[in-house]
Amino acid sequence: MNSTRLQEMKTKIAGLLAKAERTDNEHERDAYNAKAESLMLKMGIEAAELEAGGVVNDEAIIEVKIPFTGIYAVTMPSFVAAVARAMGGIEVLGSSSGKTRYAYVIGHKSDVERMEMLIASLQLQSLTAMKRWWKGNEERTYLTAMQAYKARRQFIFSFGIGAADRIRSERTEQEAEVSTGAALVLVNKKEKVTSWMNQQHNVSKGRGMHGGGAGAGSAGRSAGRQANVGTTAVGGGRAALR
Repeated sequence: MNSTRLQEMKTKIAGLLAKAERTDNEHERDAYNAKAESLMLKMGIEAAELEAGGVVNDEAIIEVKIPFTGIYAVTMPSFVAAVARAMGGIEVLGSSSGKTRYAYVIGHKSDVERMEMLIASLQLQSLTAMKRWWKGNEERTYLTAMQAYKARRQFIFSFGIGAADRIRSERTEQEAEVSTGAALVLVNKKEKVTSWMNQQHNVSKGRGMHGGGAGAGSAGRSAGRQANVGTTAVGGGRAALR
């Protein structure tokens, strides 16, 4: 995708998210967020169409290391990986150092940038939704401190799975309308990213996040499906999950 068009789309997304954050009208906020989400996904589709038409060359593959801190950080690499699979064409690896967890997001440059915007938004949304759910969860008074922690952690992870369900559905709809050439480009880009990752890293299958209870998992996934992707303005900070 040419840099001018990419910047135009980023600017529009930033404007929509800023409007969503300023309004007190729930319906307006949802409309702004829905449009921002659609544009984020459209960026990848448009890039593939341009490449298929020979307008631009294939982008370089990059790797971005995203740190997560706080008591729920342990779940974030898996959270990011679930969203990446839904987005398509992106790979994610996880690691840790002390109390900090890292997600290594691997993909073509514009795809990784879109992924960073999504994760910054969903991370904040998951924490807000978890606090709201926990406040109304009648079972919380009967849980031990560890059980309570695992339930909240499970909610956050399941929120990511639910959001991934929503993103995957939207992406499937958009990709159904692309040209044959663009469809081939998308497949080729995914294969290139996987190959690059396997060459650069010794990859082993990660372990999912479990143990928080079916109720927390179901509530988190349901909340994630309803998430409006991108509720943090572009360029905003990434808050620790505390």
